[in-house]
Amino acid sequence: MKVFNKQFFIGLSSGIILTIMLLIASTFVIVHLFKQSVESTMAIAKSNQPKKEIPLPAPPLPSTQKLDFNWKIQSIEGEEIDFSTYEGKVVFLNFWATWCRPCIAEMSSIQRLYELLKDEGLEVVCISNENPEKVEEFIKEKGYDLPIYIMKGWKPKVLMTRGIPATFIISKEGMIEYQHVGGAKWDDDSVESFIRKLLNV
Repeated sequence: MKVFNKQFFIGLSSGIILTIMLLIASTFVIVHLFKQSVESTMAIAKSNQPKKEIPLPAPPLPSTQKLDFNWKIQSIEGEEIDFSTYEGKVVFLNFWATWCRPCIAEMSSIQRLYELLKDEGLEVVCISNENPEKVEEFIKEKGYDLPIYIMKGWKPKVLMTRGIPATFIISKEGMIEYQHVGGAKWDDDSVESFIRKLLNV
């Protein structure tokens, strides 16, 4: 009986081929795992590096936004008023509505600010875009005596906001010195101090 027959060489060849395939597969797995390890290490190293800050421009100080006074409002009684009558004065300008909860929440503090600084020269102008009768009813019900007006036509682009209440504090030079969207406590000492500086009192 021959040991090295045809079946022997076929089996030997198959074994060698299988061994080579296993080696290739093992090598592929090892290379893949090594690659993953390297990528993971690089990712960790990258995450530990200080992140670059996005460059931001400095805020424009002092204010560079000048208000256009060439527009109109009207009193609750229907009298048309040129906003230019407030030119050269310090103005607390507030846009609000009777249905706006933050507007209602801050209204009492605006009333107190008005009482505090009206004799010092501060002009408070609260503007709604609603029906005059509805606004008048609301003011009487709450007992406010603020200067309340109705929007008439357009308003300057610099006064456009995404929401209300929207408040602007304007200097005698017509510059928008401060603006804020949302409710706030306007009779705060910091606000009083800021406005007094604009009034020079």
